[in-house]
Amino acid sequence: MEYKSEKIFLGTPLVHINTAEIKDKKYKKGIARGWIAIGDIAIGKLVGIGILSCGLTSIGVFSIGGVAIAAGSCGIISIGGLAIGLAIGIGGVGIGGIYGIGGVGIGIIKGIGGLGIDLNGIHMGKW
Repeated sequence: MEYKSEKIFLGTPLVHINTAEIKDKKYKKGIARGWIAIGDIAIGKLVGIGILSCGLTSIGVFSIGGVAIAAGSCGIISIGGLAIGLAIGIGGVGIGGIYGIGGVGIGIIKGIGGLGIDLNGIHMGKW
């Protein structure tokens, strides 16, 4: 299924939704590109939602973005099972340039969690 808004801003549709289809016994991935993109692979300038997604705000299974929320995520602020954040990583394993928060929190300034690792050393269960 595919939907693309008629409204276009700077050459990009405001909304593009493109999900997988099976045609003639062949699987076709849905690739969406727009300011708001929703699809199997979503490339959104503002918001991307999909299995693989990127955007200023990105939500999916694997996400890259300013704020990324996913099982595996990478961004300025990242939330997920494995979260790698330029500033903050929050997750099962949270790795952050400033703060790492999670079961294993690894951060330059502060590692917070069951196992926290930062420039001050290794902390067990300390907040």
